[in-house]
Formats: sequence, structure tokens, C-alpha cells
Amino acid sequence: MQDLQTLRAFITVAREGSVSRAAEKLHLTQPAVSLKLKQLQESLGLALFQRRPQGLKLTADGYALLPAAERTLAAMAAFEQSAQALHSTLRGRLKIGTIVDPEFIRLGAFLHRLVGRAPQLETELQHGMSGSVLKWIRRGELDVGFYLAPSGEGPGDDSQDVAHRELTQFHYHVIAPAGWSGRLTRTDWPSLAALPWIVTPQESVHHRLLQGVLQPQGLAPNGVAQVDQEACMLDLVRAGVGLSLARDALAMAERQERGLVVVEGVRLPCSLNFVWQHQRGDEPVIVMAECNEDTNASLDDKALVGRAEWIGLPDIGTYLRARVDSGANTSSLSAKDITRFERDGEDWVRFRLGITDDDIVVDKVRNEWIEAPVERRVRIVQAAGSESRPVVSLLMTLGSIREPVEFTLNDRTHLNFPVLLGRRFLMDIALIDVAETYLHPRPEFPGGRPAAEAEQDDLNDQEEEDAE
Repeated sequence: MQDLQTLRAFITVAREGSVSRAAEKLHLTQPAVSLKLKQLQESLGLALFQRRPQGLKLTADGYALLPAAERTLAAMAAFEQSAQALHSTLRGRLKIGTIVDPEFIRLGAFLHRLVGRAPQLETELQHGMSGSVLKWIRRGELDVGFYLAPSGEGPGDDSQDVAHRELTQFHYHVIAPAGWSGRLTRTDWPSLAALPWIVTPQESVHHRLLQGVLQPQGLAPNGVAQVDQEACMLDLVRAGVGLSLARDALAMAERQERGLVVVEGVRLPCSLNFVWQHQRGDEPVIVMAECNEDTNASLDDKALVGRAEWIGLPDIGTYLRARVDSGANTSSLSAKDITRFERDGEDWVRFRLGITDDDIVVDKVRNEWIEAPVERRVRIVQAAGSESRPVVSLLMTLGSIREPVEFTLNDRTHLNFPVLLGRRFLMDIALIDVAETYLHPRPEFPGGRPAAEAEQDDLNDQEEEDAE
């Protein structure tokens, strides 16, 4: 078996065609290189070089063996590199606290990135309620975890020992059994608290959110049942037991699919957070996990969308064509007859969809009044002057994407698309392929056209670009 230095001498002389130049590259003396070549040829019983006035040239046997020698050196270099990498490879076990459903916290994408970055790291998952995960982290029983809290609060002032990073914001809605609309004529908190409630333990974010709005008013929910799992809670609401809280996407899906009542005008802001012990923030395993929970870190879990797509608006009950444009900052929904009013001290708007006869929508919503709370107002400056436009949050679906999206309301009937999706929607969840259109099927709604007909509608679409 030949040593690596001998193989390296053989390869270098073959490339340089000269013992002197090879010796210079290898930082050896010429006699040392010549000796290695002599020993190699003697051990193999083969002549590998022939002398010429210009230097050394490989024989036929030398040419035949050169690729194998190069592969051997390359394999050894890869072996040494892999061995060196093991010194810096993160090992051990990461205990992760999970909450609600895996899809909501994007657990699959999180673990996929983690395994790719630290293949030697074992993961152990422990599922529980949000408050339980926080307690386990403070005790050191978990390394990191997911935690739900009112927006902007994180673990709270009494948890200075826990660091956190806010991942996303959303809302909880009050949901009621189908057919309870008559019992919800009054939606102030004293009236709602008096109705039957499905309550949750103190460790649950539902408990903390309700306590945050009821306790200052000296109120408490009229609890008739207590559950510690979201699935059980939904089953009891469907069975007509009482009210409960549900995440916005879940609440809208239950209303659409099962007819549950979503109480209008009542929303509790919440946030999803990633948490860990503050004093452990510099540990490599914690740094890896915290940096890994970065939706900008990987493209694997981002949806691909075309420059035009069908979207669904479950809050309104229709599909609409949307132009996708990363050049626009915010998203926009075509609206007309926009009227501002106040409800329970909050700013609301009432409007109709701004659509033309050519726009494809569910017919029953064409002239339907829509009401929504105003998230904020934006000032648009144009050549003709400036105007203030309301921004509302509506649940939107696009393929597998199901997210609350903020829409600026303005009349877009002079444009080709009633909806514009800007980069604030695209950020972290989608990429645009500008060469494609309608990569995702059109969602279906009661009273609307079948999704199969969308293909013909797409063909009829002239796909002219909006001038915006």
C-alpha cells in the first residue's frame, strides 16, 4: 500500500513534467522526490515515467494509474475534511416544547431546517399548553419552545429569566354553536360573559386572554365545561355546549365548513413566540435553535405563486382574481361605498366589493355589504393630492396558504384585477414566478362556480398588466 506522500509526489511530477518543479511545489528536495518515484515504480514493478529532453513524461502505465491516484488523494482529503467538521458539529439533544397543531407553528419546516444544519443533533418533542411549556423551560426541563401570549407581551414582566422572539401575530375570535345568532344580539363583554362558556386551565392562552379583558371589568366567564385540548373544545362548541375562543383561521374555517357563529367585532390580539432561558442564550444548541426559527433562513417551505392567482376570502365568501406584485408594499382590495362608523368605541368600515360585470365572483356577494374593524389608516400621496384609506384584516386563502392579510380599501374598478397582493403578504411565505399565472386552483364557495371551470375563465382572461 502506497503512502500519501508518495502518491502526491507521483501526481505532482505528472502534472509538472519536472522533478525540480514538483519538488518546489511540494516543499521537498529533488533527491527526496526522485527517491519516492523510484520506490513507487519498484513496488509496483512498473515504469511510470520516461525521460525526454523537455523533462519527464508519463508512460502508458503511468497514464492508466494517474486517475486512480488522484481519486485516492481526493477521497483522503474528503475524509480529513469530514473528520475535521466533526469537531465543530453540534451534538446532543434539544428538547422542544410544542403547542396547538404542528401546522400552525410550522413545526415540520422548523425540524427540516434544524436537521439540515445540525444532523448530529437529536430532538425530543414535548407537547403541552402554552403556559406549561413556559413553566418547563423555566425549570430547565425543556431547552426551547413555542409560547402564545397577548401581542407584544411575550412571557410577561414576571418572566425576566425567559428570552423570547415574536414570530407572528394573529387574533382569537369568540365562536358560538350554529344557530346561536339570536343569543348574540349583544356582544359587549358583560353580555358575552353571562353566556355558557367552555373554559380552559390557567396554563392555556385562552384563559389568559379572557382574563385580560374580563378581570378589569370584574367579570368572569360562565364556565360550564373545562377542556385542555383544542380539538375537544371545538367538539363541544359544535355540540351546542357554549362559547369559546378560536384562532382566526380556525374560526373562519369552522364558520365556513360547519356553520359555527363567529361573534362580530370581538377579536383578541395574540402572538406566537419562540422562548428559551435567558441565561442559556449563548449555548450553541440554543443559538442553533433560535437562529433556526427564522422563516427567512430557507426557501423550502415557501409557496410558489404566479404573477396572477385566484384567492379566496372566507370572511366574505368569494373568490377573486389577484395580481401579485412585489413592487407594491401593501395589499389592496377593490371597494366602493366605503362608510366609516363606530362600534363599541372602535373604528369600523362598511363597504361593498368594487367589481365590474366582467369580474368573476360568487354572485350573492356582488352587492353585499361587508363590515370590518379598521386596523389602521394609510395616507396615499398622488399627483392629484393625498387621501387617507382604511386598512382591514381579512382571512385569505391561496393554494395551501391560509393567512390573515391586511388590505387597503380603495376603488380598483379601473384596473384589471380587483385584488393586489404586495410584498408584505409575500414576505416569509411565498415566492413569485413572474413567468407563470394561476399555479393554484380556484377555491370553491357555496353559490360559486366549480373550481374545474376556472381553467376556461383563465383562458378568457386577457392578463393585461395593471397600470399602477
